[in-house]
Amino acid sequence: MAIRFRDFPPDEVDRHWLAGSSYAPLKESVERANEWIAAKGARVLNVETVLIPNLGDSSPGDTKRVTGEWITWIQVVRVWYTVEG
Repeated sequence: MAIRFRDFPPDEVDRHWLAGSSYAPLKESVERANEWIAAKGARVLNVETVLIPNLGDSSPGDTKRVTGEWITWIQVVRVWYTVEG
């Protein structure tokens, strides 16, 4: 048995060069995760949300300064599951 994970980032809804990107609500990522779990028949161990840096977007929206750079963070649904073999 092996432990694996799969991330479900939010879909980018709109991109504007000045205002930056906007993303779908978290509930849509949860819905996609649920659909994937049902289709795969995955044995879920845990589900969490994780903030990850969106390094491709330097918008001034939801940002934090990290190592001297402004980084935009996005919330991702992470599903931990097991597979045989």
